[in-house]
Amino acid sequence: MSSVLTVEYLNQIFEQIPRFPVVAISIKETLLFTRCILSTPPEIEERHIRKHLCFIAREMRTEAMPIIRTLYKEGVIVIDFPVVERALARLEEYLQDPKLRRDFDCSRYPFVLPVIIGVNEEGPKVFDLYSAPHILVAGQTGSGKTSVMKSMIESLLCFYRRAPPLLRLLVLDSKGIDFARYGKLDPLVTYTAEVEEIAKQLQDLVNEMERRYELLAIMASDDVEIVTNMVEYNQVQISRGSFSETEPYIVVVIDEIADLFQARPDIEKLILGLAQKARAAGIHLILGTQRPSVDVISGPIRANLPVKICCKVERALDARIVFGTDDFGAHSLIGKGDLLFQSGESETPERCQGLLPGDKTFSSLLELFVNGFRSQRTVFSDGVVIKKDLMEKYACLPFPSIKKAARI
Repeated sequence: MSSVLTVEYLNQIFEQIPRFPVVAISIKETLLFTRCILSTPPEIEERHIRKHLCFIAREMRTEAMPIIRTLYKEGVIVIDFPVVERALARLEEYLQDPKLRRDFDCSRYPFVLPVIIGVNEEGPKVFDLYSAPHILVAGQTGSGKTSVMKSMIESLLCFYRRAPPLLRLLVLDSKGIDFARYGKLDPLVTYTAEVEEIAKQLQDLVNEMERRYELLAIMASDDVEIVTNMVEYNQVQISRGSFSETEPYIVVVIDEIADLFQARPDIEKLILGLAQKARAAGIHLILGTQRPSVDVISGPIRANLPVKICCKVERALDARIVFGTDDFGAHSLIGKGDLLFQSGESETPERCQGLLPGDKTFSSLLELFVNGFRSQRTVFSDGVVIKKDLMEKYACLPFPSIKKAARI
């Protein structure tokens, strides 16, 4: 920007707009953007201010278009001026953060499948994939979409470092490039790049979902207590001492669903069936696309993926297809991991900075999950040593309870 952003300077710009009774009342500096909080009369809505953003951006000499948002909880309208020259936010720096690890070790986060979405002004944005239950990630080329998906994969694996039998990942990458390295984490991660094999994997996953529903039905008929999902099912098996009968959580990561739908139209039906029913079976989807068009993100798919992550897109229409209502300024994001995150509980998305996964984190995962399993015992970086049979014993527990695993 041409000068330092202050309340006085911004109000001078507002005074140049005819019939514009809007006043800037405060400025908040963050790592991601400079937020200007506005005071508006009741009759002034977000759309009235949006049509003047081009003039405001030109007067401010901004390098990227600001984004206007309504914060319903605070009851205010804000304008976010992006910080273009921001420092890279690396995943490994946050995974090694002692406070974050201590919070998880103390079960502060009651999450089953915790993933790091990115970082906001308050710190790492940790979200429970289990409660999602599925996530849609959209963004054009160069927007940081792939890095965001990789960060979710690697953060999930890191959080499950003490109980890998609890988790299984299925990575389906039709391009065969961006996610190929996760194939080295077999058998914890199953990696597939061939379209025909992807279709087979999805059909097998549907069959697995139906099998798990049968298990739930059998247990529900045998017990007085109703069992409705895999968490409850595993808890019952633990109480009976039947650790070998527990079922791991399955996370399916699919990159560029548009290419798959075009190559095999039947894949869309399989994915839709999983999105509709797989949650209770302990199966969760993370779907990525560079082309958020109506023929890719249909109404049923969008409705069954309530959590959306939208990186920079080419047009406002693309963002409206992702969110279903408004574009929320996703086409004005600056790229490089700048994203809008909308949980199923909030109508207004939250702005975050996606994290950049590095080779150091993946090398640690490779050493832990592959080389570590070759020995009778698994030694973790924090000095914890757990026998394999104990890891299997606690494999069915939700993440916070894993901390109760025996230490030798």
